[in-house]
Amino acid sequence: MFTGRNAVRAAPIVAAESEADKFILLPENGNHAVAIFSDASETSEWNAPVMDVPSILPTIPEDFLGRNVDMYEVIRTCCSRRLVTIAGVAGVGKTAVSIAVAHYLTERGMFRDGVLHVRLHGLRTTEEMRSALAKCFSEYQNAFGGNPTSAAGAKLASINPSQDSIFSHVRTRQTLLILDHCDVLLESDAAAFVTFLSNLLEAAPSVSLLLTARVSLSALLLQNAESECDGSLSATNDDARMLRLLSTVGEKVCTLNPLSDIDAARLLCKRAARRITPEEV
Repeated sequence: MFTGRNAVRAAPIVAAESEADKFILLPENGNHAVAIFSDASETSEWNAPVMDVPSILPTIPEDFLGRNVDMYEVIRTCCSRRLVTIAGVAGVGKTAVSIAVAHYLTERGMFRDGVLHVRLHGLRTTEEMRSALAKCFSEYQNAFGGNPTSAAGAKLASINPSQDSIFSHVRTRQTLLILDHCDVLLESDAAAFVTFLSNLLEAAPSVSLLLTARVSLSALLLQNAESECDGSLSATNDDARMLRLLSTVGEKVCTLNPLSDIDAARLLCKRAARRITPEEV
């Protein structure tokens, strides 16, 4: 029972103390078929309630598997920190994990104003990123904004991609923004990108960010610092902005490692065009 209570306390989606105290230890020879609570009604089966939470999230990949522990870590961290990065080598599954996390949090209503997944793959400038973000806000608003169309059938006004307009839109919202594939932006427009993130978190105190990238912001800053020490790179404004963001908010990094051998074999069997024999695995 002690182990059970501690597990509940560590869970990311429950009121820990109140739930942990609901454990009841029955006598060794007690009748487990009898209802513990006198007002509980009998039923042959129980179906978990399904929350009708609006979402425009991408679909979880059909072959997504083997990431329960990683998902738990990311979910737990997103519930307590405002800047989280899923870091890992290319192709390890960062996008799939971020999508699965988005669905988990959305289905449970963990963020009052929703979870948005914004794909940044191929975007090279912060202006392009703001346009993608504004487009995502507009799609969400038109899909779930109460009255998505006027009497004439016209859509609600799109969100302007300017920084001030975006900040005004999210200022009072409790939402999680997932920015997927940040690598190109961090390579080509790091100063403007990091400045935008810092200003966004300052302007909207209830907004949280989940980034996916091969290298986290803190690791990138460390790499630059090491390059400065050996004389191959001089200090830049990018470093100062990253340092300001990390010192103000703090980045929590969840490193995604390759799948275990067993899960990798399962994934191979699911993706293979033909049946795979045990000998081949």
